[in-house]
Amino acid sequence: MPTFSIVIVNYNYGRYLEQAMMSVFDQTCKDFELIIVDGASTDNSINVIRKYADSLAWWVSEPDEGQSDALNKGFAKAKGKFFLWLNADDLIFPDTLETASRYLRLHPDCSWLAGDTVCFNVSGSIQRCLYGPYYNTWLMKQTRVCGIVNGPSSLFSRFLYQKVGGVDTALHYVMDMDLWMKFADQGVRLHKIHKYFWGLRIHEESKTSHEDINFPNEDFKKERDMVILKNKRVRTASELWCFRMWKLFTGTHLRGIYDTWKWRGVPIDLLMKKISAPKN
Repeated sequence: MPTFSIVIVNYNYGRYLEQAMMSVFDQTCKDFELIIVDGASTDNSINVIRKYADSLAWWVSEPDEGQSDALNKGFAKAKGKFFLWLNADDLIFPDTLETASRYLRLHPDCSWLAGDTVCFNVSGSIQRCLYGPYYNTWLMKQTRVCGIVNGPSSLFSRFLYQKVGGVDTALHYVMDMDLWMKFADQGVRLHKIHKYFWGLRIHEESKTSHEDINFPNEDFKKERDMVILKNKRVRTASELWCFRMWKLFTGTHLRGIYDTWKWRGVPIDLLMKKISAPKN
């Protein structure tokens, strides 16, 4: 049984898919399985998947009801102790699983773990570094904090995922935020590692690129507000300011600004190699 099960959901992102898959195969920790769920793509995605089929634990290409449905389908086939997903147009840093594995051995009580995120554009240049907040019990129950735990930078136990019923298949945009709220409502403590786990590619066809420029589209806002109501949360100005003050107090806000200044315009491949290189 592998420690990690990684699910990549894809639909017509064949131009990015191979790079995403290779970022998994290049992990320094090999204790994982990779599952691909393709929604009957009409581009070159199937050729890419078949190229690496022998290295996959399972894959399928068939119509589905969207990303949430595909995630549940993939995790239903997963055999690992911990689950994570990777978008087909994104990347996972080479030592993410090794870092997570080492942390989990030292913290056997951990069932939910998250790292940090780097945003990059279609040419591969870094645009922004997202350095998330330290854990705080009160803040973790608030709407925005549940929302900032970026999906593919988060790992969670099979048991926890199954306990909350998996991903809500009715959701198109904020299935991750909804999942984090359900985790928090179970009283689960988020363990935070301040290390970059995930590279988020920003491009026009991405469902959530509008978030990066802080202008969410109307469909996103409608679904987000529905999820907040469903999970009995309230969006308030005081909650936002408490969160901002916490990031300032812990230094994570300034660290994100500093890393963005330091790495903006640098190829993400260079950062991935640099921070994952063995220390002398």
